[in-house]
Amino acid sequence: MRIGLISNTHSGRNRKALPKIRALTAARPWVLHREARTPEQIAEALGEFAEAGVDVVALNGGDGTIQSALTHLFVAQPFEIMPLLALLPGGTTNMSAYDISDGRRRLIPSLHKLLESSEQDRCNWETVERSLLKVQARPGAEPLFGLFFGSGAIIRGMEYFQAQIHTKGLKNEIGPGLTLLRFLWGVLRGDPEFIGGSPVVISIDGEDRQRRFDALILFVSTLERFFLGMRPYWGKGGGPMHFTLIEEHPRHLLRAFIPVIRGRPNRYVSEAEGYHSHDITTLQLLLDGRFSLDGELHEARREWGPVIIETGQKARFIRL
Repeated sequence: MRIGLISNTHSGRNRKALPKIRALTAARPWVLHREARTPEQIAEALGEFAEAGVDVVALNGGDGTIQSALTHLFVAQPFEIMPLLALLPGGTTNMSAYDISDGRRRLIPSLHKLLESSEQDRCNWETVERSLLKVQARPGAEPLFGLFFGSGAIIRGMEYFQAQIHTKGLKNEIGPGLTLLRFLWGVLRGDPEFIGGSPVVISIDGEDRQRRFDALILFVSTLERFFLGMRPYWGKGGGPMHFTLIEEHPRHLLRAFIPVIRGRPNRYVSEAEGYHSHDITTLQLLLDGRFSLDGELHEARREWGPVIIETGQKARFIRL
């Protein structure tokens, strides 16, 4: 099996791991290893892999690296047949890699497993198929593809993480966990930095009815688990996208917090109290401000039209 490996030289773990990765790949001529930082460099590497007939594209970077690669793969479609994808935990939080692969396995052991398996005559990899989010920020714009969309306090949490947690060198799931605790403490104290809601108008699965909220937290994802094993969705509907919205000033937050992050609502978790969750196929949002797709920030404006999130495209990943 021919492997094309992209390593983001700016991702959290790669600053120290790159010399070993270079040595491992140089000893295996069927592995094409390219180092990249920007979406343009990632696209160039993927084009080279397609010309070389690569069977597996391995992405060694954070969630943003994965989002850039998925977008190019499904917009430009450089491969006639979509390759298998392998997500290596080379970033700081690695939420997508930990959900799809073994969250306990570190970067170099994950690469070892991939490379050793590719040397066998038959690669009996366990694979998992996931629907992707297709996000169109405005009508006519080129779509983005990813696995996690967030807005509201999620943006403020990212800013807090970058300013207060990431600089201390905390990696894996510890940093996001501390950020979550700081968010809860800020909401309970009424800290203006954490309690403000973002006005949003939503329409689910093509329904004519539009609903208006001041959203404290809003996210959409096709991941089955987040960091620390959280599964903060509990709705019905049968769609591949998990959608959760928590309104500004939700009631009984302290009693609802653990049931919400576990996806097991108790009597305090209801729409009447400000907690909404549905499994959906499409979502339209009217909002002003920033949203995140796999950690990369983008702008939205009501005058531009709705942000449209839908599924349809699927990718197959190797479970390392």
